[in-house]
Amino acid sequence: MEQFKITSDYENIDWEKVIKVLMAYSYVLIGENISMAKSRKELAYDFSMEAITRFLKEPNKFDPTRNPDLVKYLKYSYIRQLISNAKNTGFYRYEKTPSTSEEDYYFTLKSEFNLDEKIDIKQIVKMVEEKLVDDKDLLLIFNGRYHEDSKRSEICEDLDISLKEYDNRLKRLKRLVKRVQQNLDDKN
Repeated sequence: MEQFKITSDYENIDWEKVIKVLMAYSYVLIGENISMAKSRKELAYDFSMEAITRFLKEPNKFDPTRNPDLVKYLKYSYIRQLISNAKNTGFYRYEKTPSTSEEDYYFTLKSEFNLDEKIDIKQIVKMVEEKLVDDKDLLLIFNGRYHEDSKRSEICEDLDISLKEYDNRLKRLKRLVKRVQQNLDDKN
């Protein structure tokens, strides 16, 4: 079976075919032994769309003189990176699928910060927000990530910061949440 390639006419791309190829590639890379909030097929679609979106935002990054196959470029430059990052951060690993947006919000917090089940998540959120009143940089990251459910790239674009700066701020935020949780543990 011949692989689908796009090696010319980059202006008239059949995105439906590209999405199918990227989804198949993503599906395989995601693997079977995972517990995620979304199905493997939904994640494959999400990763494919994210790769295409990133490409369309910065099409000049694609250099056809190095490798003329756009599909191969999307697979190896975006899909692999996105899936690897998702697996390494554990962002898509959950024990159950949240059913409401509020549950989703608290579930993301609980999973990302490894919060104890016995601790009242709403109380932690309130305390974190109180501590962030004076730190607008972290408050913007916190709001973008947990209230607006924005992706890393979207937050960086909205705040006009680099990925490295975002990562540094997120580390600071995680340390703050850990301190808040520790304070609650000490009180109980």
